[in-house]
Amino acid sequence: MNVVFLNGSLWPLALLVLLPLAVHLFARARPRVVDFSSVAFIRRALRFTQRVRKPKDWLLLLLRTAAAAALVLLFLRPVLHSPGGGGPFARRAVVVILDASASMGWSDGSQTRFAVACAETSEILAGLASRDAVNVILAGAAPRPVLPAMGGNIGYLQEAIRRARLTAEPLDAAAAVRLAVQMLDNQEGRREICIVSDFQAANWRGLRPRLPPGIGLSGVGVARGEAPNAALLRLTVDPPRPLAGEEASLICEIANFSDAPRRETVVLAVESSRASREVVVPPWGRATAIFRQRIATAAPLTVTAALDGDVYPLDDRRWASVASAAELRAGLLSFPGGEATANAWSRACRALGWARPVAIRPEELAQPTEPLDLLLLANWDGRTAPTFRDPLKLGLPIVWSPAPGMPLARVWALMTNAAPSAAGPTVASWVEHPDGVGLTLARPDHPLFAAFAGGEFGDPARGRVRGYLSLAAAQLPPGDTLMAYGDGTPALWLGRTSPPVLLWNIPLDADHSTFQSQGEFVPLVGELLLHLRRGVPDAVDTGDVAMPGRPLVYQAGIETRFDDVQLLDAEGQPLAVQADPGRGLVIAEAPTRPGIHVWTIGDQPVAHEAVNFPSVESDLRSLSDAEIKALGMLAAASGRDMRLWQAGVPLWPRLLWLAMALLLVEAVVQFTIIGRDRARPSSFTEPAGHQGWRDDLRVVRDGSASAIPGRDGARPRTAPEGE
Repeated sequence: MNVVFLNGSLWPLALLVLLPLAVHLFARARPRVVDFSSVAFIRRALRFTQRVRKPKDWLLLLLRTAAAAALVLLFLRPVLHSPGGGGPFARRAVVVILDASASMGWSDGSQTRFAVACAETSEILAGLASRDAVNVILAGAAPRPVLPAMGGNIGYLQEAIRRARLTAEPLDAAAAVRLAVQMLDNQEGRREICIVSDFQAANWRGLRPRLPPGIGLSGVGVARGEAPNAALLRLTVDPPRPLAGEEASLICEIANFSDAPRRETVVLAVESSRASREVVVPPWGRATAIFRQRIATAAPLTVTAALDGDVYPLDDRRWASVASAAELRAGLLSFPGGEATANAWSRACRALGWARPVAIRPEELAQPTEPLDLLLLANWDGRTAPTFRDPLKLGLPIVWSPAPGMPLARVWALMTNAAPSAAGPTVASWVEHPDGVGLTLARPDHPLFAAFAGGEFGDPARGRVRGYLSLAAAQLPPGDTLMAYGDGTPALWLGRTSPPVLLWNIPLDADHSTFQSQGEFVPLVGELLLHLRRGVPDAVDTGDVAMPGRPLVYQAGIETRFDDVQLLDAEGQPLAVQADPGRGLVIAEAPTRPGIHVWTIGDQPVAHEAVNFPSVESDLRSLSDAEIKALGMLAAASGRDMRLWQAGVPLWPRLLWLAMALLLVEAVVQFTIIGRDRARPSSFTEPAGHQGWRDDLRVVRDGSASAIPGRDGARPRTAPEGE
């Protein structure tokens, strides 16, 4: 701790501390009168009266000296500074990061965390002087400084904080700290970053700010107590682009961020229809509510899911825009030797009517000419090349017909990035069966075969083959054998990957198989395509792709005039857009509110985008004080504490109270001593031999005495005794 005296020029007044000692030594109280009859009593009285020789009451001296010292220090105006807090005359450069992310909207019943943070920030600014350089950064998805550069207009910053509004954006804490460091670059004086936040654990845990030397980091936490919350985390449409007339699954995921189970009601609205489900969510767990909706129109549908409102309603609602697809686009990639398989798949797709095969070359896989819904690979040996990247990274479901002689390690490497876990053959070798073998359903209860359960579509395993690849299920990555040969070799094997990968081990050329000529072949391919495109995470509308604070982008067509493109927010208000003709993009400013946003060309809507609350902001738990300090910052309980740490703690009020207390104690002690002296006897007993004669002596102030005979009837005189 450092102590600075604002009135250091008054230090000579410190000599006044000796005044009580001088008064105590040289002052004599008015002596009281006592009777005496011997010179010995005169000497005793002189010893008690002449205080200059030896002080009598050391406690009074100590109290008076301490009171005088306190009064002198009071006029010197001492200020106590914490280590690193600087001095009262040092220039400071301070950047305050004010957390304006969605989690700051939690309310304890009286005010939100954001309101508390604004008050604490204003308190910090009040502790700065006009000579200091200061700025405030509103932290959200992108940090926004109030002033373009460091300045000293504290009043303007405080007014801007009063006008600031909470956002529904996620927090990018690292970006806010980086911007603060840039603004403090080349600033003079003590440089400091002060963070005012709820320090939500999901955003701050693991952050390790690397600050240049000479920049201090401090924080003020505004989270108080627990913040139990129920949130609607996700709204999933499965499949993401259902075909017209297809039944889609609308999946709502609910999370419980509290120690007690919660019963929640989920209400789903699709255009004018309403449905509800009630779920029980365990403590710190999740639950799912599933709705079925048949997509009867090709026009985009707006889906809204909502929970019953709680204390924190920002994350209780989600939106999705469902655009039905006229057809399913299957990318078909044939490698040498796989022409027969590719042709059979292509004929089956065309026979379905709603599936269209799109032939592509290996070099086109990274950037196909049109969007694809899934990928069909015929006779692929698992090798990649610069022109043929890993197809699993495209996020599309894959039907893969392996090439004979393919090393099984490639299957593991592509699907799990690991080596085979079981010993056995290392390659998928071709095994001939001239007499032909049949197939059986290994998992007849699998959803893939649900359409065949009634028997109206026949037996999906009907047909015989005269050769297949020798694959053992134990040598494959984790998955399920759906259809198998008599010896247990998988014919159709579905890996437990995301996106799903299905190994097709059924030859489709006429020389080795009759499977493709059966009437059940086309329905089986159709059910396979529909099943694989469900549950693809990359295509699910989680609500985290488009969220408040992040710009929206529209890919314009070749003949589109950029001036005609417009984006309307959830309230129908236009947002500012900027064209990027080089890439054919129209970029809109970041939306501030969740909801359905509509791209229009002229007056016609051309695309819908759902902007949803960021799910990372729903877990409202905050870092502990120890975790905040582990981030490398000095933690303060409030903005007032931070202000005192910066400007110092004035000690003169405490010194004033101390001086008053010392003077009060001194008066009590003085009163006690006077009472004690008055209670002392006022005369001495005359010694033997002096009974017949009485003298009156008075001790004068110079220590002399006079004897006055008392036989003339005069009143005996008395002599003084010291206190």
